[in-house]
Order: sequence, then C-alpha cells, then structure tokens
Amino acid sequence: MPVPPQGTCLLQPHMNTALEAHKKVLRNREGEPDESLEEFIERFQEITKGPMYSNSLCYALNLSELKYVHVGVNCHQFTGKQVKDFKQSGVDILPKIMIEEDFKALSLHVFPQMQECYQGLGIQERKEAIFEIYYKLKHSGTGKITSVVEYSSYARYNEKGEPTVSTGIVYASPLAIDGVRGIVRCAKSQVQETIFDQTYLHRLETLTDTENKITSLFSKGHSRQEIADTLNISIHTVKTHFRNIYKKLEINKESELMNYLNSK
Repeated sequence: MPVPPQGTCLLQPHMNTALEAHKKVLRNREGEPDESLEEFIERFQEITKGPMYSNSLCYALNLSELKYVHVGVNCHQFTGKQVKDFKQSGVDILPKIMIEEDFKALSLHVFPQMQECYQGLGIQERKEAIFEIYYKLKHSGTGKITSVVEYSSYARYNEKGEPTVSTGIVYASPLAIDGVRGIVRCAKSQVQETIFDQTYLHRLETLTDTENKITSLFSKGHSRQEIADTLNISIHTVKTHFRNIYKKLEINKESELMNYLNSK
C-alpha cells in the first residue's frame, strides 16, 4: 500500500464526498483572476490590518485553483494551522479545521442552496451579496472548539461577470447551535435584505420521516390531536412518536422541543 507523504491527513470517504461537493459548487474554472490581482490583495491586506480585524481570520481565495492567495496570521488562533498550511492545501484544509458534522452539513446541504439562491440574482445584485455562515472550527493543537461566524462575498469578476476571487472574515461567535446556519443578504432599495436563511440541525438527522413531519407540524403550533388528524394516525401513535423524538433529541418536554426547533 502506498505510504502518504509525511503530514498528509487522509480523509474518510464520506468526508471526501463532502469536500468534492464543496469544491464543485465553489470552483469557477473559467474565472482566472485578472492581472491586477496582486494590487487587489495588497489593498485587502491593508484594510484587514485595522483594529476591528485584530481577532479575526481573513482570507482571499482564488476560485479557479481553489487556493488561498491571502490568509491572515490569526488563522493559528482559531485552527492551530499556519498561513503556509492554508496556502499549500487550499480548500482541502477545510475538513481538517472544521468539526466533521458541520463540514458535511455545510457542504452537502446548506452551501449549495446558498449558492443556488445567489445564482438567481441579477449580475449587479450578485456583486453586492453577502454570505453569513455559522459553524464550528477545531484547533489542531489544543482540540478547542470555537463557534464562529463567517462573512464572505465574491470580490473580483471576469469580463463575463463570473467571480474569480472570494474574500471572507471569520470571527468568534456567541451563537452556538447544534448545526450550521447559512444566510444570504443582498442590497435592495439601499437596504440589506435577507433572501435566504436556513439552519441545519444535526440531531434532526436521527429522526424518521414521520418524526420530522411531526416536529414540523408541532413547530407551526399544531396540537397533538391536530397532528394525528393531519397524518391520519392515532393520538396514541403520535404520543409514541413524541417519546421517541424526545429521546433522540435529548430533551424532556414540549417547551424544550420548541426551543430546539426555534434555534433553526
């Protein structure tokens, strides 16, 4: 069996699937950065030297090669990785610095839908769109998990209007959720309008189709009897499903279930 190079971290098959899905959505093979990219990176570096960026991770990503052309030195604070690690690995580093379930949920579910929403905008609206993503990073040295929020946008475009560079800023976030959240905002009528907002909760993956239907109806204010009538099942069956839902979601009563579902 071939021996991987020293320092190489082999990913599990399901993580490779998530990584390739992420790349497919993000990559723009026809989006080669123009000749003035270096000048743009210099300006971006100067902007992100300000005090408001002192506790953030800033980056600029070449969307053709999916390589980082700039990463702030604070990357080590959040991830335990150095600037050289980011530049050598490109986006292949993402499943190594994010917790596994967050990376899968973001890559396979939330980010593709955010991108689809973005693609539905007009050219000028795309240039003003902001992505806001909540997830968790892991420090490779200490193992510390940090909840973060990332604000990113497409910052450079080719003559066809296709993005060539993505820039982003990552901050520690007080919002800690059992999953990931993606928001897309766009400037309309001189105000930022939210056009997409979805949270993917990990523990909901353990529910059956019927249990998910029940939680959906419950979150909309339906009583247990109304849920039974809607799904054409007995009230006894509904109560049994609720007991199973409580067990899977590690909660004990309706108020806790509503709070969990509202975290979406």
